[in-house]
Amino acid sequence: MFKNILIPVDLAHEEQFSRLMAAAVLLIGSNKAQIDLLYVDQSLIHQGSYPYLDNKTYAEHKKDATERLEYLIQTVAPAHVTCVTHIRQGAAHDHIIEEAKLQQSDAILMMAKRPGIASYFLGNTAEKVVRHADCSVFVIRDQ
Repeated sequence: MFKNILIPVDLAHEEQFSRLMAAAVLLIGSNKAQIDLLYVDQSLIHQGSYPYLDNKTYAEHKKDATERLEYLIQTVAPAHVTCVTHIRQGAAHDHIIEEAKLQQSDAILMMAKRPGIASYFLGNTAEKVVRHADCSVFVIRDQ
C-alpha cells in the first residue's frame, strides 16, 4: 500500500475529485497516509491573459484556488487522511512530476480525458506524467 499520494486536481472539473479520493483511499488501505493535492494554474503559459493578471489579481486567483481545494477536502476527504494543498504556476505535467519528487510521493493518481485528435500529435498531461514520473502513476479514465 501507499503512504504518500499526489493528486493533481483540475478545478475546472471538481466533480472528478470524489472519484480520485475514493481511489486514493483504496490505494492507502489502512495505512496512515498523506495526500498532496496539487493545482497547477496554467493561465500564464500562453501569455494571452498576462495583461489581466497583475500581482494582486494573481494573489486573489491563488487564494480562490486554495479555498476551493480546502472545500473539496472538507466535503470529500475521509477524516483519517491528512491532505495538504499545493498551488503552482506553469505547465501541469512539469509541476506534477516536480511536486511528486519534492513530496517524495510513492504514487500519483490522476484523471485523463479520452484522447482526441490533438493528443495524437501533442500528447496529453497524463501521458507525459506516466512517461517521466519516478513513482507509480495511476490514471483514471474520464467517463
